Order: sequence, then structure tokens, then C-alpha cells
Amino acid sequence: MALFKYSAKDALKRASEHGFTAWEIMLEGRHFQKDYTEIKELADSYEIELFVHVPFSDLNIASLNEGIRKETLAQVFWAIETADFLDSKLITFHSGRPSNVGVSLRSEAKKANLESIKEILKFGCDFDLRLCIENMPNFPGAFCCEIDDVRSILDANPELDLTLDIAHAHTCGDEVEYIKEFKDRMLHVHLHDTKRDNDSHGAVGEGDIDFRRVFYKLKDFKGYGIIESKSERGAVQSMQKFEELISS
Repeated sequence: MALFKYSAKDALKRASEHGFTAWEIMLEGRHFQKDYTEIKELADSYEIELFVHVPFSDLNIASLNEGIRKETLAQVFWAIETADFLDSKLITFHSGRPSNVGVSLRSEAKKANLESIKEILKFGCDFDLRLCIENMPNFPGAFCCEIDDVRSILDANPELDLTLDIAHAHTCGDEVEYIKEFKDRMLHVHLHDTKRDNDSHGAVGEGDIDFRRVFYKLKDFKGYGIIESKSERGAVQSMQKFEELISS
């Protein structure tokens, strides 16, 4: 997110210059490529590990418009193939959400969401990477945000893993409770700061998350933490602060 204004090639270069060891590429906007061969080669030369985030702009796996739902799944399937090409260990995708029609037909939208997750897992089983659903912020009517919602999806899909977005969890309650609840299903963590009533994707200190408490609970976590601050400066400052917290 912090490097979204650059081309994928330039974003990767800047990530390397800032000292990042991993980059999660969103396969849309200026980071969309018809061919990711050059990006893969650059990542290898910079010794940066690549992870993939599925596109989500204008897309919705819970859409009751079947054309939109099918196009969303097609984009997810393409992203899985791309992640496999880039040697990503995992791929992160969003749960769906009730659209304007889905708000009044919530049970149907929830059914479409769960059916889409099943289809994603069925497609992804042929690839050597893990599929992770991301918990959502506390938006009205959203799926996969409260602990019980996340647990029900994971329990129904044992082969599915979790990308835990700490700030999203913070907007729904106590983020540490999410860490405790899902420690055995978490493969990936998204890190940014926010206040409880706004998913702002800020740098550390711009919200009210107690990251010392968060990192204490993450001390045994073996996956990657991806910083999702909106600004490049904020991402670098957050990395420096997180390194201080980890070392202490």
C-alpha cells in the first residue's frame, strides 16, 4: 500500500533500498503485470521474498450478482497461479461482503461467500502454497470480522489458514484475543496502526494499538509481518519501531 504509487519494478527497488526483506504485492493498479518474470528476477536479485495479495477492488466473492462473483473467482484463480509462479509460500484473499442487495438478503450473501471459499480452496489444492483468508475490519454487515465469524469459517474449512490483520482485529475488539484464539491457524500478519473506530492504515503511533503487548503475544510466531501503512515514510518508521520492540 505504501508503494502503490510506483510501478511494480520501482516499488520493489524502493523496498530493497529501505531494507525490507519481503514484499506483499497486490495484483492490481500499477502493480498489475501481464508477465511477472521480471519482478520474480528482481526479487531474487534483491533477496526479497514475495507474497501475493489477491485483487479486491470492485470484486466480491459474496456478490449475489453471479457475473460479479464468477469474475471475482476468476481473478482469485489467476492470482493463485501468479503466486505459484512467484514462489510465494502463501496467498491472502478477502472474505466477501454484503452488497446493496446482499444487505437485505444477508443469508444468501453469506451462503455465496462460503461457496466461493470452497471453490477457491478446491482450485488452490493443486498448488504448493497455502491459502489464507484475512479477517475484515468492523464495517457494517461485514463477514469474517468478529472472532466467532472468523472461527466459523476456519472450522468449516480445515485446509484454510489465516492472515491476521492486527488493526482490523482492533476495530472489532481486543486484537490480542485474536492472536490467542487463532495462533494455530495464523501463517501471516498484517501490521498497521489505527483507532478503534477507523481502519486508517496508519504508521505506528498514529492509532491507539499497544504494539508492545501485541508483539509479546507474537513472540513465538514464525511467519512474516507485512506492514500496511499507507505512506512510504510511515512504513519505514513502523519497521524501525517494530525492530526495536522485537529486540526488547
